[in-house]
Amino acid sequence: MIRRGVVFMMIGGIAQLIATIAFPREPLAFIMPEMLFFFGLSFVMPNTIAAAMSPFPERAGAASSLMGFVQMSSA
Repeated sequence: MIRRGVVFMMIGGIAQLIATIAFPREPLAFIMPEMLFFFGLSFVMPNTIAAAMSPFPERAGAASSLMGFVQMSSA
C-alpha cells in the first residue's frame, strides 16, 4: 500500500508541475493534481506510522503520541 501511495503521490506531483507550467492562471491546474497527491498520502502516512510503531508494541501509546507531537510541531 505504501508503494501504491507513493506512485499516486509521484503522479500527482508531476501532473501538478506540468499543469501549472501549462496553465499558470488556472486554479484547477493546481488543485486537481494536489488532490491526487493527497490521495496517495492517505495511503502512505497511516501505514508508515504503523510500521514505525510495530517494533515497540509495549510502548505503542508513547510512540503514537511522540509521532503526533512531531507532526504537529513541524506543521
